Formats: sequence, structure tokens, C-alpha cells
Amino acid sequence: MPSDHFIHSGFTLVGRNNLVRASSAKDSYSDSAYQRLARELALYVMKTTSPNNPQRHVPTDDDLRYQGRWILFDDDDPLNETPADNALWLEEFKRDVGLSFAPTQAGDVI
Repeated sequence: MPSDHFIHSGFTLVGRNNLVRASSAKDSYSDSAYQRLARELALYVMKTTSPNNPQRHVPTDDDLRYQGRWILFDDDDPLNETPADNALWLEEFKRDVGLSFAPTQAGDVI
């Protein structure tokens, strides 16, 4: 499951690639929509990476964006943007669910 670090960080997505503090944003997503997206995407990651899944795989960024559109909009129209379309949000989400690892020191192998 994702940590609550980003979900409760106070950042809001405005436009495609801009994160701002929620207090200054006129966002179209409520906190519950962010929480729902993070929770349901985390479940999707757990299901797709489960050793019990015969079609086990690591979801790509495009898979996560596609799934995010289905979660929030109930369709796959790429014009419907979600927080998963923001590279910063997506990287933090992937790190929180264990899909992305940042090296702790220079020269570390990922």
C-alpha cells in the first residue's frame, strides 16, 4: 500500500505538470479523489505483481496512467488527465508502492 506521505502532503495538481500547495490551488480533485486514486492504483499494482497472478508483470507508467483514467473517469480517454499524468506524482506513487527505487548513495546499483 502507498504511504500517506504524498496523499497528505498538501500538494494539488493544477494543469498537466504543476504541483502547488492546496491552499493556493483551484483544483478539480478533492482529497478523497486523490486518496481513492492512490488506494485503487496500489491495489492494481498488488494484483498485477502478485506471484499468484499467472500474467504477473510490473505495470508501466502508461499502464498506471490508463488505470488512473478508469478509476477517476470510468473511461480511457487520454484527454481526461489524472494525477498519474504528472511525472512527479507518478514517481512518488511508484516509490511508495515499491516500483521505483532511488539510490541512497552515488554509485548504488538499482
